[in-house]
Amino acid sequence: ANLKSKVTETMGGGNHSVVSEIVLVGLTSSLEIQLALFLIFSVFYVAVDKFLAVFDIIITPFLNAAIYTLRNTEMKVAMKRIFSEVLSFRKLF
Repeated sequence: ANLKSKVTETMGGGNHSVVSEIVLVGLTSSLEIQLALFLIFSVFYVAVDKFLAVFDIIITPFLNAAIYTLRNTEMKVAMKRIFSEVLSFRKLF
């Protein structure tokens, strides 16, 4: 009952760290399970980190082309004209 009142007070007060601490501490008290969870989270962290690095390497060249195209003033004028024609064409239907 005391724990529930602390969580309720914390939720209304603005410091929400107690709720996350309860979840992490209450996850397990066994050292073996804590070690297994640590290894699982570590592997997940490394996998996500490598995925984001590869994603960054692959996507950046495509973004550079789009950025340089949008910085070109002639291209901006042409794109505005095309979009205005497309929007006026849609208004007809």
